[in-house]
Amino acid sequence: MNKVQKVSKLPDVLNPIIILENWGAGPFYFYDLIRDYSLSELEERLVIDWGSSTVSWCQKKLDKDVIEILPKGFAKTFLGYENVILMFNELEKIVKNPDVNRQWKMMLSNVYGVYLILDTTNGQQYVGSAYGKDGIWGRWSDYVHTKHGGNKILIELLTNDPMRYKKFQFSILNVLPNSSLREQVIQLEQITKTKLGTKTFGLNSN
Repeated sequence: MNKVQKVSKLPDVLNPIIILENWGAGPFYFYDLIRDYSLSELEERLVIDWGSSTVSWCQKKLDKDVIEILPKGFAKTFLGYENVILMFNELEKIVKNPDVNRQWKMMLSNVYGVYLILDTTNGQQYVGSAYGKDGIWGRWSDYVHTKHGGNKILIELLTNDPMRYKKFQFSILNVLPNSSLREQVIQLEQITKTKLGTKTFGLNSN
């Protein structure tokens, strides 16, 4: 059973948040929560209208309108190439569920480009390019299946730390039409590597 404890003072570690969000002088409440798995089937899929009190996550017996139930396997909405930032688990969900993420497949398949993989554990970067079949979609699908995309340093990294790929973040730096010559894409890739210094300080070996 969930328990609620009324307290007059919160741990000092929360002081910056209390000041920033103007929580006031209290009293405050600690909630000892137990997860309810009865709706686990709808986890990350159920979209509700939280109402005007969106800041107050604790509300008592208030009905909420269901806005949408997202299909299984849906990752997120495609908001333009310049806004693409995906952690590996998000990319994996998109690639493995192309039907419900069809906008992603359509947009990424129709272009070539230069992309960035960021190792979020230490900030090191890898710059790559996509100019083959299915464009960026095809190249990134290879990462989902192999975890390293055949890249030398990434292979070495995953040999020492097999789960490291879960910390990889994917983004798009440049988009080119799929009519571009292979040489044009590679030239832009090399310029980007030089700008970011990824051959000296990052994860590019050439």
